[in-house]
Amino acid sequence: PINSVYYPMAPRSPFSYWVGLKAAKKTDYTGEMEKLEDVMAPIMNEKDEKKRFEAGKKAAIYCTEHGLVIPLYQRVQPIILHKNLEYKPWPQGWTRVKDMRWIGPK
Repeated sequence: PINSVYYPMAPRSPFSYWVGLKAAKKTDYTGEMEKLEDVMAPIMNEKDEKKRFEAGKKAAIYCTEHGLVIPLYQRVQPIILHKNLEYKPWPQGWTRVKDMRWIGPK
């Protein structure tokens, strides 16, 4: 549950979808960031493995029911390495084509 639900959805996670909203200094008008703190806390704080797994299931269901994730959607993260390609990663570390440019011969 930590990798599949907590890291991408918990507002305090550095890999969270919410990082972009925070970096842009935007306001969460939905109130979901605050609610997610309570939903996600048991995933990291629960010591019993079965209870932690159940908390992960509940968090995944919450995120799906509130439209925060699209089930069966798999995000692809390309790794780009080239000495003549310059890019600025998005705060989550995502690579966006619009932020890339060639600085020398390809």
